[in-house]
Amino acid sequence: MRVSDLAEGLLRDYTVNGLKSLRTVKRRWEIHLAPSFGHLDATELSSEQIEAYIARRRQEGAQNATINRELAALRRAYSLAIIAGKFPSFPPYIPHLRETNVRKGFLRDQQYQALVNATAKQGLWLRGMMELGFTYGWRKSELMNLKVRQCDLEEQTITLDPGETKNDDARTVVMTATVFELLRECIAGKGPEDYVFSRTVDRRGHKPRKGGHISDMRQAWAEACKAAACPDLRFHDLRRTGARNMRRVGIAEGVIMKIGGWRTRSVFERYNIIDSADLDGAVKKLEEGRRHLPHMTWGPRPAKVPVPMSDAQLEPRKVMPAAEVARYLKQQAASLTARGGGSEASAQSGPVQGESFQMPVRLEVADLVKAAASGNLSSELQRKLGEWIDFLRHEAEKKPTTAREKKGA
Repeated sequence: MRVSDLAEGLLRDYTVNGLKSLRTVKRRWEIHLAPSFGHLDATELSSEQIEAYIARRRQEGAQNATINRELAALRRAYSLAIIAGKFPSFPPYIPHLRETNVRKGFLRDQQYQALVNATAKQGLWLRGMMELGFTYGWRKSELMNLKVRQCDLEEQTITLDPGETKNDDARTVVMTATVFELLRECIAGKGPEDYVFSRTVDRRGHKPRKGGHISDMRQAWAEACKAAACPDLRFHDLRRTGARNMRRVGIAEGVIMKIGGWRTRSVFERYNIIDSADLDGAVKKLEEGRRHLPHMTWGPRPAKVPVPMSDAQLEPRKVMPAAEVARYLKQQAASLTARGGGSEASAQSGPVQGESFQMPVRLEVADLVKAAASGNLSSELQRKLGEWIDFLRHEAEKKPTTAREKKGA
């Protein structure tokens, strides 16, 4: 069994299931896959041959997303053969390349009127397609296949039938005033099954085939974009622009996804609908809002005002034995008299015995109180400081601290 035999099963499966991408898959097989793999035995296809195909397609300018779609068709062909029992259950490894196909490009606000004028010169059909793509973010294929019966001018609604959209979901939207006027002109004199957007004459000035149905609009769109000074704009960029415009006016993202036909949020987020102009506008709104709030500032942070520090804060810190801490307490006990009470504390009478912990070189009871209340010390150190504070205060209460109290005693 050759790989070309697997491809026959693949195309048969697409035909039986009525998949819309049959034409695309068939073209991918005939142009790219068949010349490389069609003549090979299906059991002999190796990973090296697939990697060589990937390298050649990249040299031809194909993007990873395009190569992935081609290899997906090949992978599907092997899977169908395994299901049918025509191939062993160990197909060759077919890698999936990383894709970085985040959508890019917007129709800027200042470009809109120029593109309106340029598309109108190409024809009413392109002007109408451009307006619907810009307003609702609909796909080009959905607009080209839109029929008169799907436009209700009395209710002013447009309905995309189930099975006719990319994800097969039905959608209904209400016409804007501009869309209503354009559609009324586009469907004038047409039957229910006629296409809404059609050419009255072809590019040579002759009567078009198939009732003027639009099957290829690339040249007309390119000329209109060039005339509007936005030559790099794709029609699909209107899809992103429509989503951005709806988000700008406060429409919920769930409603935007419903209107535009995004089924999953992951696909919707790939469109990156936040424009750089939107980011600039967000900053301006933030700045404007802060001007009305007196407690908030905008701009460089004000310089910090230096706070005077005590001698104890300026002194270096070191780890000292508890006995040395007691000696410092004894040296500073005299200062308690000036604060309304104090006493000398000996190393032997204090609660700390032979343990080491961190303490400032210059030490006063007030500093101990501040340190204990700061919350920045360990629980063990706070406990020891509390014991020393209680001890010194107890000593201060037992002994007179002023000359008058000594004389009264």
